[in-house]
Amino acid sequence: MNALASAVESREDEIDGRMQVVQQLSSMVAHEVRNPLQSLSLLASLARTEPDRDAQAEQLALIEDEIRVLEGVVQRFLSNSGPLRIARSQTDLVKVLERAASIAYPRAAQNHVRLLVQAPARLDVYADGSLVRRALENLMLNAIEFAGKGRSRRSTGQVVASIQRDDDRVVLIVEDDGPGVPYEDRERIFQPYMSSKAGGTGLGLALVRQVFDAHGGYIRCEPSPLGGARFVATIPLQPSLDGDA
Repeated sequence: MNALASAVESREDEIDGRMQVVQQLSSMVAHEVRNPLQSLSLLASLARTEPDRDAQAEQLALIEDEIRVLEGVVQRFLSNSGPLRIARSQTDLVKVLERAASIAYPRAAQNHVRLLVQAPARLDVYADGSLVRRALENLMLNAIEFAGKGRSRRSTGQVVASIQRDDDRVVLIVEDDGPGVPYEDRERIFQPYMSSKAGGTGLGLALVRQVFDAHGGYIRCEPSPLGGARFVATIPLQPSLDGDA
């Protein structure tokens, strides 16, 4: 009887483990798909009512970009949901930042948030532009959600996204004027399933960290001069000799 009970318990533990994996994968898929879908909805609404054909064409191009993001999410989970793999190429990170901002602008307008981009004319780096753009979108959309909430008298929130070169690396910063992140949470927020948002999966910042770690850089959270949170991320100008993750 002891052997049978032990076998049953072992089988139950195995099933519980598999269910946890399924739940984690479901949460990850839900997070990876949610932001692009929300952006698609906003961009489609704008394109429908946009009288200027050039502006409409730009919005449709952004919609195509977000569809490619969704296709990439599906492909990654079909192939392998293991360690994040990156495909580097010579990339102008200023264009990547501006593209991410273009996706975030409609959400900022909807939330009465002013989104500013500060960047030089061009800044080339050997990186996976698609993954970096997704990480920046995540940071911007997160900042937009909290912007202005730390200022009771201010009706409009503010988010600033900037990029600059610092010796042998590129520094990307996204900051807001929201309530900020308490000191004791500034590292924990990058852990999977840590979320302060209702209905959040807690995977956004964990995935963002994966992107910058895979590039040999890092990301940290600190107080912003604007009064809220400041996320500082780096990417080396040249990849390490160890190769991609």
